[in-house]
Amino acid sequence: YSKITNPNSVHQCDLIEIPYDEDVDTGFSEEVAEAFKSIYNNPDNPLNWAQLLQYNQGHEFIGSVTLIMDEHNVNI
Repeated sequence: YSKITNPNSVHQCDLIEIPYDEDVDTGFSEEVAEAFKSIYNNPDNPLNWAQLLQYNQGHEFIGSVTLIMDEHNVNI
């Protein structure tokens, strides 16, 4: 990770409890994709759509999440 030089270019995700997060209590790809959209499209949130999204290969990141990342040119 020390070779990452551009802020917001790589994001990591997992469905865990974090104090500052988007509350997602599901394993369904459609709901996770909607949560990603609400996070990245929120004007009060400093995150931009990343160039690379790293995740734990959970099924909740397949399907709708893959499609939304493809729409925004995010490699997963």
